[in-house]
Amino acid sequence: MAWFVGEHQRGVDEKGRVIIPSEYRQALGENFIAARGFDKQLSLYPLDEWSQYFNKYVEGDENDPEVRRKRRDISRRANNAKQDSQGRMCIPQELRDYAGITSSVTFIGDSTHVEVWDSEVLKAYDAERTDDFGD
Repeated sequence: MAWFVGEHQRGVDEKGRVIIPSEYRQALGENFIAARGFDKQLSLYPLDEWSQYFNKYVEGDENDPEVRRKRRDISRRANNAKQDSQGRMCIPQELRDYAGITSSVTFIGDSTHVEVWDSEVLKAYDAERTDDFGD
């Protein structure tokens, strides 16, 4: 199991491509999932972690309408992602729009997955915090 930690800033080109920090590339794998996060950020999951995450939220009988709704809601907010030979990923436009991603992002290791924040959105989020972990 991968353990993602640390923080890295990267630029985003006009096509929505960004270089994945080298510390995360191998653990994410060539193919991974890019999904909407809970706080206007994106979450990148290795395929095995995505499977565990998904199953955690959709346990139950598939005949149950609530289980089907959860499956749809989680799946439709996620995309198959791939890193190219240069270690870049292309962030789909709908995910860039959701997270407010423009020209600079911050990758944050969050134990089992990686978060991708627009750098300005992250600064605003951090400024609102009142816990002991803020800078």
